[in-house]
Amino acid sequence: MEKIILTEMKQVMKDFGEVFSMINQGKVFENETNVKECINKCKKLQLELMDSIRLIELTFMELQSKRDQVLLATESDSESKLRQLDDLLLAINKKTT
Repeated sequence: MEKIILTEMKQVMKDFGEVFSMINQGKVFENETNVKECINKCKKLQLELMDSIRLIELTFMELQSKRDQVLLATESDSESKLRQLDDLLLAINKKTT
């Protein structure tokens, strides 16, 4: 997943650079063809950004799910150990009384 995100971000940065360069150099306003080309590149960039956001959201949700699973396992393990400790304390109390 990380490689996919990195690849997506590299493409986004490349396309952003192209659009920014066109605007910065004033090429966009030279003729109608350049305006259309810039608009198409901007639309492509917008779609790439949306895809990148979705990938990042999926990665975040995946990490959140793994974290929740680890927390549940840790809580379960802690509860089990607390029960064992309570049982040991009861056994010790029975022997001393």
